[in-house]
Amino acid sequence: MSHAAAPPPAVAETLLLRQDLPGLRGKELIVSRFRAEPGWLHGRHYHPGHELVYVLSGAGTIQADGKAALPPPAGVVAYMPPGEVHAGGNASRTAEFEFLQVRIHEKGQPISVELP
Repeated sequence: MSHAAAPPPAVAETLLLRQDLPGLRGKELIVSRFRAEPGWLHGRHYHPGHELVYVLSGAGTIQADGKAALPPPAGVVAYMPPGEVHAGGNASRTAEFEFLQVRIHEKGQPISVELP
């Protein structure tokens, strides 16, 4: 008998705003709301632009390379500068993790660069 592996926990992104930033050539603003299932993990990656994460609910975790893991509770804002390698996820095995992500993005660059 074959047992299929369970799919990994999912995350859903709802794009709220994406627009050019007047006066900041080559930059755009991207605002998204994320809902991550219990146990969801986003491995090591970085962003070419600035990233702000505002925790709406749940128990998340953010770990930048060389720094202690942050368990930001609801109402906390975390900032990742361009190029800072980090990982994150939903620390809960039972509840969703919801957050708002604001990016000042370099147009023409990938939003996220995944690392091994």
